[in-house]
Amino acid sequence: MKINLQHYLLKIKTAYHSPEHLTTEEKIDYLKEIYFSHVKTFPYSNFKLREIAKQHPLSRGSLSFFSYQTLLSSEHDGYCFQTSELLYDALSQLGYEVSLCAARVLLGAAINAPEILALPPTHFIVTVAIDNKKFLLDPGLGASAPRFPILITGVNEPIVQNEDVFKFYPADNVSVLEKKTSQGWLRLMQTDFTLLNAKNAQMNLLKLGFHPSPIAISRY
Repeated sequence: MKINLQHYLLKIKTAYHSPEHLTTEEKIDYLKEIYFSHVKTFPYSNFKLREIAKQHPLSRGSLSFFSYQTLLSSEHDGYCFQTSELLYDALSQLGYEVSLCAARVLLGAAINAPEILALPPTHFIVTVAIDNKKFLLDPGLGASAPRFPILITGVNEPIVQNEDVFKFYPADNVSVLEKKTSQGWLRLMQTDFTLLNAKNAQMNLLKLGFHPSPIAISRY
């Protein structure tokens, strides 16, 4: 099911433009506008996930993958994977070259930590290619989410976004997103850019819902 693009743009208070009629810089600026508005409009919520996490695996309710009706209504909080899927759908309809990729939330954990790899990758990110540039969009990290797309350079260097500072760099066969905090650099997520479609994304979520261990809950 695809979203109503007009409804989505109205929700995030952003005008429609066709990227095919924009210059490279205009495409990038429009992408920044959409992403910033999206992050402001669709906050992260894990209330339902917290509910389900308390249940026994054999009687645990299903994790709903996606509900456009819920996200585009006045009650529009969503899981991290829901807000990423929504953004992916909108950008696809607008004509951007966009990919949905699997990722794992770290929240300070070591890169490729066993406890992180034990769970299916249910954190989703979006990448957008504009000419010879590629951008990371991760709207599902709550208050720690970048407020603007991050240009993927493969270099471990600070990325300043107003008062926030991030890094996105390759390490141990994955790429890692970090944010600078008052206590130092905090690892937020890692990704190997494995491409997702609706079928395997839902399968990852189903595996998490019936994982024999308690579901790990974070603020993302």
